[in-house]
Amino acid sequence: MSQYTILLVEDNVRLMRANRGALTIKGYRVLGAKTLAEARLTLKTDMPDLFVLDIMLPDGDGRDFCKELRTRHGIDVPILFLSALREEPDIEKGYDVGATDYLTKPFSLEHLAMKVKALLEQQARAKQAATEFRADNLRLDFTARRAYLDNVDLLLKTKEFALLELLIKNQGRYLAAEELYRWVWDMEPEGDLRTIKVHVSGLRHKLGDHAPVSIESERGKGYRMIQK
Repeated sequence: MSQYTILLVEDNVRLMRANRGALTIKGYRVLGAKTLAEARLTLKTDMPDLFVLDIMLPDGDGRDFCKELRTRHGIDVPILFLSALREEPDIEKGYDVGATDYLTKPFSLEHLAMKVKALLEQQARAKQAATEFRADNLRLDFTARRAYLDNVDLLLKTKEFALLELLIKNQGRYLAAEELYRWVWDMEPEGDLRTIKVHVSGLRHKLGDHAPVSIESERGKGYRMIQK
């Protein structure tokens, strides 16, 4: 497995040692900080894939640190609060400042490991979804701007890929030809929109009958992508 880095911010030395050991055994690279000052110093050289953050710390409130990470620094990695504050308003405030999840003390080390694993997997899926689309034997690489069917490059033209991407990201919803033109050609449509028909026809031909998706059209509604 690829090694994820986790930053534990916890002032209880015994709990820090237990948490660090439990997560290290699972294969994670674990960094520790007993104060917010130490955490900020760590971030100058290491950016973790996940924060495990206490709230009541010697030099401040972990919720303020969480808000700082989200708003001032734009850090979007998962943040898991571990806290003895277990009342509903306290938990709600944690989510309000940007927590991804919240675990109240006391907790089992196995529960902590399960939470960490789930959050990291969720983050990985979100990153993958932002860079590619997969449906059975069809894959779109949004970074390289290429589409593959059965691992064979469909050799889509620039506008064809942009059109396919737009239809897939709005899967199931009809998009009018005028709307497609505005997004793909980045200009207001004027007169004949035959070019949309031509590009849709080209896409249908390249996708063929073997693709798991198809493009439907209906007069007065436009075009939509559906999964077969």
